[in-house]
Amino acid sequence: RDAVNRISEILNEKPLEEPEKSFMIQN
Repeated sequence: RDAVNRISEILNEKPLEEPEKSFMIQN
């Protein structure tokens, strides 16, 4: 999934400002 890779890159680059959003993305 390209989308998952993209999200992973974004999460690695940017700090987790919104834990709820990141949690939803990972789930």
